Amino acid sequence: MPDLIRYRHDGKHRHSGLRAGIHAGVRCQWIPACAGMTSVAPPRPSLAHLPSLATPVLYDGIELKNLPLLCHRSAYGVIAITGERVDDYLQGQITQDLRRLTSDRLLYAALLTPQGKAVCDLWLAADGARRLLIVPACALEAACARLRRFSLGYTLTIAADPELTLWSLQGAGSRRMAQALPLAWPLEESDDDGCWLLAKAQPAIDATVVDEAVIEAARIAYGTPRFGIDWCDFPLNANLIERDGISFDKGCFVGQEVASRMRWRGGIRKTLCHCRLAHLPDRLPANICTTAPVGKLTSAALDGDGTPYGIGQLPIETVKANSRLTLEDGSAVTLLPHKGETS
Repeated sequence: MPDLIRYRHDGKHRHSGLRAGIHAGVRCQWIPACAGMTSVAPPRPSLAHLPSLATPVLYDGIELKNLPLLCHRSAYGVIAITGERVDDYLQGQITQDLRRLTSDRLLYAALLTPQGKAVCDLWLAADGARRLLIVPACALEAACARLRRFSLGYTLTIAADPELTLWSLQGAGSRRMAQALPLAWPLEESDDDGCWLLAKAQPAIDATVVDEAVIEAARIAYGTPRFGIDWCDFPLNANLIERDGISFDKGCFVGQEVASRMRWRGGIRKTLCHCRLAHLPDRLPANICTTAPVGKLTSAALDGDGTPYGIGQLPIETVKANSRLTLEDGSAVTLLPHKGETS
């Protein structure tokens, strides 16, 4: 259950914020893995060439009562698709089965190239006959272009919707509060009780508005990976199966041959991992090592108790071997169960 804090940036300005833990009076810190990744950029980002980090943002916790926290998620954009047979078209484009789409839930999936690499991941929503795709802003233009590429023979309008913006409502009471809103769906981004909302303006609800960096820190502590920061290439190496983002029974979709070959012929070599750290690294990405570097830590943050957490990608063989993991300075990296696992 998240608490509210006030945060200080460069020791000068104070605003409302979120800390991921349940105890007060502690510091929360977020290290952004790639500055500027929220801007629209058609080329797919490469984790191997992430820029150096800016000065970390420090959060000084003070005790306030627990309330749902509302945040504008500028890191995401919205694509609207309308027209005849829109579901038939999308069924052959995204990795998840459109028959599972309902008005009261988001359908998580990915959009692939014919070579099986990710254009982006996405959350699909039904708004009457219109289909709304929530996609990372860094891949918005590329996703639009990719969706239009194979639409010959369909009468569809596929375009970014600049009027709709994404809001994240996280924390105790979020789902109950969102029930009266027209475009709201349960989604646990940084808390067990959470929703995503689409609106043309800030939703008129009794929630405390927090800075986007706060939710970024909380999603890292919670263990939610983000495309363009924590992964960007083959989605099966980024836990798309574990996150229920792909169906191998739905029929053909673009990139299916490569995804199926990876699934059934042992081609899944890496996995995203949620981990507890001994301390935050000075820079991201940071090497995760056994006797030599084997993976990358791509996100890191302190939770509300001051415990450092991270998200990184490792070889599956290293995870299965239960090898001792460290950062390059020798500090310990402890792997945590995926959501839904007990050990």
